[in-house]
Amino acid sequence: AASDVYKRQILFLLILKLFLSCTSNPFWNDPETEQLTLSGTIFSENNTMGTPISVWLETFERYTTTDENGDFSLIIQNTQSTDGSVSGFLKVYFFIYNYQLDSAEVNFTNGRLSIDQTDFSADGELVKPIELKKILSGELNFEFLENGFFDKETLAVVFDVDIHTKVDIDLYKYIWIEDTLDFHSGLIFHNLNNDTTILYRFSGYDDNGNIVNDQLRKLSFEENEQTQWQYLIQTDQLYHSAGQYKIVPYFFIKHDFIPQGMIDKMGGDQIFSFSYEYLMVPPDITPLSVFID
Repeated sequence: AASDVYKRQILFLLILKLFLSCTSNPFWNDPETEQLTLSGTIFSENNTMGTPISVWLETFERYTTTDENGDFSLIIQNTQSTDGSVSGFLKVYFFIYNYQLDSAEVNFTNGRLSIDQTDFSADGELVKPIELKKILSGELNFEFLENGFFDKETLAVVFDVDIHTKVDIDLYKYIWIEDTLDFHSGLIFHNLNNDTTILYRFSGYDDNGNIVNDQLRKLSFEENEQTQWQYLIQTDQLYHSAGQYKIVPYFFIKHDFIPQGMIDKMGGDQIFSFSYEYLMVPPDITPLSVFID
């Protein structure tokens, strides 16, 4: 009997030693989280400003932007959930404001990257060629009007626009039928010295002293169309501090589809409105630079 007790003590000590020597305890420690990475290089045609491309993976809500070389990397964690492991095809979306949205598909099997892939490799490297197609491009120029408008000092910004694909765009226009006036409105002045922003929209008065405001209008453009948008600035309506400014024209491109989750990660719906947040998702358009004293 003493021998049996001794054997049980030895067995207990061996089990205890083995138990204490374990670096992790499977009985109460959480399982190690699997970390996956999606990466690759993407391009955008005629990207003169080097504008970064926004990258967003649905379901996981992972968001990033490309670096100066067009490279991106998305780290994915928690592919296991209470509802089970993630399986099936998910889309990775690529976007610049004045380009067409593009995407690639990545396939998951039980929370891991599937070996059955088309757009990515089994290691998460993008193999599908991605080059975003431009919707519109243009160049801004500054003009001084020889004659004052409404007997006031007036400047003009002219935006020469090339339309690369058929599109609908919302723009502010100042329309005064009585005097056959019709020009664009809605400019954003960003002071580069103190990081402040001025939102400017043109307004005037009729012969009876009633204010005439601009209006948001939908304009339709055809592929390969060339157009010119002229913006007038009454200097007495522009209250600004001295400094170097970039001037950006506001326009809302009617994209066929942008995932709401991607919009939220880029800054929310307000990034497409005439607001300070509009500058958060810049188009590939060179802003007009001017020094105001």
